[in-house]
Amino acid sequence: MAWSAGTRHPILRKADESPSTSGEQWQRAAGSCHAAATFAVRCTGKEVETLVLAIPFSLASAFLTATNLVFQHQAHREAPVDLGRGWRSLRHLVLRPLWLLGFGTLLASFVCHAVALHFGQLSVVQPLLVTELIFALLLRRIRHGEPVGRPQWLAAAATCTGLAVLLGAIVPGPSRSTPTVGAWIEAVVLIGALAAGTAMVAHLGPRRLRAGLFGAAAGLVWAIDAAFIKSTTDVLATDGWWPMFWHWPVYALVGSGAVGIVLLQAALHAGPLSASQPVVAAVDPLASIVLGAWLFDESIRTTPTTVVISVLAFVVMIVGVAVMARGELPSDDRELVAY
Repeated sequence: MAWSAGTRHPILRKADESPSTSGEQWQRAAGSCHAAATFAVRCTGKEVETLVLAIPFSLASAFLTATNLVFQHQAHREAPVDLGRGWRSLRHLVLRPLWLLGFGTLLASFVCHAVALHFGQLSVVQPLLVTELIFALLLRRIRHGEPVGRPQWLAAAATCTGLAVLLGAIVPGPSRSTPTVGAWIEAVVLIGALAAGTAMVAHLGPRRLRAGLFGAAAGLVWAIDAAFIKSTTDVLATDGWWPMFWHWPVYALVGSGAVGIVLLQAALHAGPLSASQPVVAAVDPLASIVLGAWLFDESIRTTPTTVVISVLAFVVMIVGVAVMARGELPSDDRELVAY
């Protein structure tokens, strides 16, 4: 994709420009995120055959997750108040078409995530999932007509820009190896110890600190869960469905996914979304980049200049996420994010 000297790259357009229709608004923002990620990788001059699939499927997973949030949120709001939040509420919700539609989009999101991880690298796919907040912002505007202010549009543009520069700076190379049993044990023990220790400390301190610490623990678990997904899809592609169940990664991803959901729920209940979401968005990509290099031998640039650019881009991305998260959901709807 090329732009002439007189054409501005989509991610540099003014964030507060309002398209004439909701459809145009969605197409512009979605195209901006996709163009940002693709442009960053193409500027490096590296082969991108696998990323041609990894990038769209990553963005599709982020979009479907945001769609699930909107559907589930609306289904919960339409449920009778006297049902509470226990089993009666769950029985009511599973019979609601909107809730089932949301659950279907969640399953589709997992499939897209798995496909993206099979073809792409941890250090590319996991950072791209940050765009979920951007899609949620757009869906709120399109479906519910909720006003989106200039700070949120600027934050969305900053997130896309930081993400594009980050991927263009580190230039993640393709996965070149299958993790050894020893490497898996070391990674699981380290990530598990860090997540458990962070979660234990998270029971102390003020609400925002507790939410941030639980978010950090959740981000660590989501990173190792993505590694399990990648390994499972590799086995599936090589050996087929039934042999996949004879390998341990498929069961590890189920366990780590459950732990991640519990930790995310704890973060959302401990404090506001603005305290936990930026931490999750920061820890998950960072841990994924480390795990990608450690387990799958994904090469990244580590020159001094690259490190400085990457850090600055990462900070810009996280600031954008933090601004969007502050206005993402009312405080009494925080728990719905985890569905």
